[in-house]
Amino acid sequence: MISKTRLIGAVEIGTSKVTVLVGELMRGRTLNIVGLGSCPSRGVIKGGVVDYKEASACTHAAFRAAEEGAGSPVDAVYLAQTGAHLEGFYHEASVNVNAADNCVGALDIDTACRLAMAKELPAGRAVVHHIRRPFRLDGRLVPDPEHLVGQRLEVGSWTVHGSEAKIGDHIHVITGFNLRVDELILSSLASGTMVTTPEERQNGVLVLDLGCGTTDFVLYHDGVAYQTGVVPVGGD
Repeated sequence: MISKTRLIGAVEIGTSKVTVLVGELMRGRTLNIVGLGSCPSRGVIKGGVVDYKEASACTHAAFRAAEEGAGSPVDAVYLAQTGAHLEGFYHEASVNVNAADNCVGALDIDTACRLAMAKELPAGRAVVHHIRRPFRLDGRLVPDPEHLVGQRLEVGSWTVHGSEAKIGDHIHVITGFNLRVDELILSSLASGTMVTTPEERQNGVLVLDLGCGTTDFVLYHDGVAYQTGVVPVGGD
């Protein structure tokens, strides 16, 4: 069988520079970094686009360098997000286990998760991530409650949201090159995943990513991100 591969781009439009990584994704499992491009930022202040033409020009320059190294254009983009407009809130939901024998089923789990993510956003805001906290079954922490016996299933969600306009500005820069943004990635989560181990995230660890215009943070506990945020102060 011929291996099915696609090239994806990871892009961060930062205050000091725009960075593009190109990864070769093989059969959806193996990822090899095959290209890198970087360009000093213009038209970006504290993670926000303030001059579309300038921001587009430096992003395009970073893309060209990355795609030249990869030897091929990318198929889709994962776009990092930072900036003081990003905020988060916690929302918890619980359901009574439906089965007569109190065995947790997939429907119970799906219902609890949907309710935990159902809190409405303020006007003009868009979801970047729903980060699920660990499940609790009758008060005990369980990574996967399906097929376990209990009466009440609880789960919480940390929802990261941002300004629709500012997120749209970033997306517009990418779509201006006829590229598709597959997903938004919170910069602190990307950094935290790279610099911490699963054991550290389980025991509890705080990750600070000090940029030029902003400082991103993520607090891990029980193996998941419990809280995230952005402080509008950086190295400059």
